[in-house]
Amino acid sequence: MSEVYQDKNGLFGLYKHHYEHTTLHITDMPRREIATQEFSPQLRAFSRAQYFDTKSALVEDLLENARPPAGLFCSTAYYLDPNETKPTKRGLIGYDFVIDLDDDALAYADRYDFIDAMRKKTKAIVERFLKDLGFDEDLMLVDFSGNKGFHLTFDDEKYRNLSFIGVLAKHMYE
Repeated sequence: MSEVYQDKNGLFGLYKHHYEHTTLHITDMPRREIATQEFSPQLRAFSRAQYFDTKSALVEDLLENARPPAGLFCSTAYYLDPNETKPTKRGLIGYDFVIDLDDDALAYADRYDFIDAMRKKTKAIVERFLKDLGFDEDLMLVDFSGNKGFHLTFDDEKYRNLSFIGVLAKHMYE
């Protein structure tokens, strides 16, 4: 990557480079809702209820415009029709098991301290609880939510449609 990314066109070039070279961790593409976040002053413009058959079709769409999206989001739910604009009419058929770990960033001295503290809390939860509950670390995707903490996502058939209460209850009675 020898290009110099300066000004808006450089920023858009950097995003395009990212979308061209990143690995998208999305399974069951035809059943997920895809949303993109457009560049705007407050990053509030979203395009939702998008549908793609394959990851390569999604990447092709992301790179099509001179101005790639500022953000890419994928539902953790699976739908009969992820293209439907009304969520109640999409036909929910399942969802991944996700643990959302959040904290108040304003309670920390700076952003670095906040992210480091959340990293430590997330690691402790994985090591102290999830392993004991039988969760397979190899099936866990850990990602920063971009705002208040981390997500632990289990995108595997054996964890689909679980709630944390269900997991705890199952573990207690085994």
